[in-house]
Amino acid sequence: IADYYVIPSQFEGTPVSLIEALYNKLPVIGSSVNGIKNVIDHKYNGLLFDPGDILQLKRHISYLVENKSQANKYSKEGFITYNSKLLKQGATRKFINSTY
Repeated sequence: IADYYVIPSQFEGTPVSLIEALYNKLPVIGSSVNGIKNVIDHKYNGLLFDPGDILQLKRHISYLVENKSQANKYSKEGFITYNSKLLKQGATRKFINSTY
């Protein structure tokens, strides 16, 4: 049970937990590292911050808590990203790797 999802990694692949957060319509804040920034488009479907920049992360968290409508927008756009980009990639990868 969560209201927001924060992933402050210094290094990441494409995290399953991030994909799950998008599926569950959570507003997302992530560090701007490969894997996360390949999924999150800053100020479109979530917020990104420079890795290790605690003050920037704090500002992003405060912003979403104080701006529920913006948090809801990121939640909706994140779910759209999941359905249009991530879900299809997974299905395509499964099809390519299957043997008939």
